[in-house]
Amino acid sequence: MAGKLDGNGHALLRDVPDGPAKVFFGEDTRPFTPQPVQAAKALEQDDILKELHAGGHDGITDENLFSLFNKFSGRPDVT
Repeated sequence: MAGKLDGNGHALLRDVPDGPAKVFFGEDTRPFTPQPVQAAKALEQDDILKELHAGGHDGITDENLFSLFNKFSGRPDVT
């Protein structure tokens, strides 16, 4: 099946056969407008630990937070 999306990016499919199907609509012709990214709020280490602990990560401590950040941030240059 093939078709085009309306101005809102929607399509109505009719008479679709039972079973698996592939549907192609082509490229989105609407102009892309990137949305601004909000700046991250400044957090102190205690705030970060509170958020991690609230999320169930109780094993993270003051002592290992820095090494975890270095390992998983992709920023080996941060010391």
